[in-house]
Amino acid sequence: FGFASLSITLKGNSNITSLDLRRNKLGRKGLHHLSKVLRSFTCKIKYLDLDNTGIDDRGFIKLAEAFSQRKSKSLLPKAVEMGSGVDEPESVTEGTRKKKKENENEKQIEPSPSNLIEIHFGHNMISDASFAALDDMLGSLPSLTHLDLSWNRLKSKSAEILANRISNTRQCKISVLNVQFNSIGDYGACVLL
Repeated sequence: FGFASLSITLKGNSNITSLDLRRNKLGRKGLHHLSKVLRSFTCKIKYLDLDNTGIDDRGFIKLAEAFSQRKSKSLLPKAVEMGSGVDEPESVTEGTRKKKKENENEKQIEPSPSNLIEIHFGHNMISDASFAALDDMLGSLPSLTHLDLSWNRLKSKSAEILANRISNTRQCKISVLNVQFNSIGDYGACVLL
């Protein structure tokens, strides 16, 4: 049960803006449920602390996918938004109804940016193996100002990704970046500076 029960409450709650899960081992199922919460258009979380939660590369990739796949309620077909079908006037022909249904099925649900401004991933097992997910995640979080990746297994490749994102000040607002106690080396430190 654990986080699965909590995730049901969080998924429908737009009042929670801070979620501190540090020092709780979420496991694969917990991360799966957390991903569902973060993917939800009702999620208003701005502060997320996942310090020392046992996140490895597979879990980090799952979370990054959740950020990039957030669904926006306003782009869902009206019938889905309201939770029931919409009655049509009798004058609508079968062909018109069929064409309308095809157009609704073709609509793609666009991702909407997350509200996250601060994330802590410290003391986990995130490595350069998930550098592409790190890049995708940073691209999906336009409001992010504080990123803590301390005490992980990051090396120079992740430092390059971070440097490229941070150098684009139009799209990246990160003002606090913590990568202490990783293995980014001299090259990683140089590209970040």
